[in-house]
Amino acid sequence: MDRIDAMQAFVAVADLQGFAPAARKLGLSPSAVTRLIAALEDRLGARLLQRTTRKVALTDVGARYLERARRILADVEEAEGAAEGERIRPSGRLVVESWREGHRFERVAVSRTDYDRFHPGDFVVVRVGGGLVGIPWVAGVDRE
Repeated sequence: MDRIDAMQAFVAVADLQGFAPAARKLGLSPSAVTRLIAALEDRLGARLLQRTTRKVALTDVGARYLERARRILADVEEAEGAAEGERIRPSGRLVVESWREGHRFERVAVSRTDYDRFHPGDFVVVRVGGGLVGIPWVAGVDRE
């Protein structure tokens, strides 16, 4: 049993006050949610939910566990968001090469502006016909 999945199932059951609505929210079958909650309760050695045929209610232990589970899930989501934000991005030098003279470098300037927005601090090198070309209206073009 994945603890995070079990916590998410428990929080969903508590929030939606039922296994079927929680299952729909999580994209699982009601029996899968029931098994997750049962395994969680077995592992904890405590009853988290009081079940009847008409409703689901939190026990005292369940209410305390719910508070902690919400914090843990929020921390996990925050950590994942931070990690995704720090994902390795391409960086370094972008080399634009053309072997024919006369290409329109205005397009390079526009592309460079878009590139800079997503990859600040990278260097752009433009080569035409095997030689380097300076594009004066594009700041930050490196020459090898």
